Amino acid sequence: RRRADAALAQPRPAREAGLPEQWWTGMSGMIEASQALRLAQQVEDEGAEARLAALQELKHFAWVASEYLGRERGTMAGLLARAAPLTPLQLEQLAMHRGRVETAWGMIEAMLEHGAGAPLAGAAEAARQRLFGPFQQTRRAVYAAGVAGQPYPVSGEQWWQDSTAVIDQLRGLSNAAGAEAARLAATLAAE
Repeated sequence: RRRADAALAQPRPAREAGLPEQWWTGMSGMIEASQALRLAQQVEDEGAEARLAALQELKHFAWVASEYLGRERGTMAGLLARAAPLTPLQLEQLAMHRGRVETAWGMIEAMLEHGAGAPLAGAAEAARQRLFGPFQQTRRAVYAAGVAGQPYPVSGEQWWQDSTAVIDQLRGLSNAAGAEAARLAATLAAE
């Protein structure tokens, strides 16, 4: 912060060239760390009601991720079916969708770091593998082809199937969170 403040007092040509990038990287890291701390504090409350609330939040973030993956799925399947290139406006919209997916996934992972039953942890790992494994490689190749105006490496139908498999895995995670919440609620009701 001190370096950035000092640089702002200098004429633009005299400023350290790499400082803006360092500033944004550092500030983004600080924001992400504070978000993780806030979530950790929220999850650390050991009461059953707090755990139920956390499971509901996890379901919400799984929904957010699947919703925006679904929007990407539809947009890209249409482009692939028409063999149409990605326009800058479409790329911007898709980047915003992906940002929401990755933010939601980050929240899911932060919540799971503070304890999850085996079924929930297994469902989360399966979703993570689908989201960031081979599908991510296909996704990058499709985007690269779309931006370059080159032939797409997969058909619209294949894209739809692969995207749906990722979305289904996120639904599985949501279902596992719902099942864990139901077990916890039943335990509470029996007490």
